[in-house]
Amino acid sequence: MSTRDGWAELYNLETDKSEQINLKEQMPELYEKLHEEHEQWQKDELHKKPLWPRIMDKRFVLDGKEYLFPA
Repeated sequence: MSTRDGWAELYNLETDKSEQINLKEQMPELYEKLHEEHEQWQKDELHKKPLWPRIMDKRFVLDGKEYLFPA
């Protein structure tokens, strides 16, 4: 999940190890639950944001939308 641009995907790694089937649209309730848990974890556990250099950012376009990596 990218916290800067909202990019997220959801995979079942037990049955889809190569991450070919994004389940985000098929399972919106599970995605929302995991998203909320991730947000809460960040608030509770990450007292400081990681400090990797922004110069390492890479922009890429997927399906016409631009994303940044690392997020």
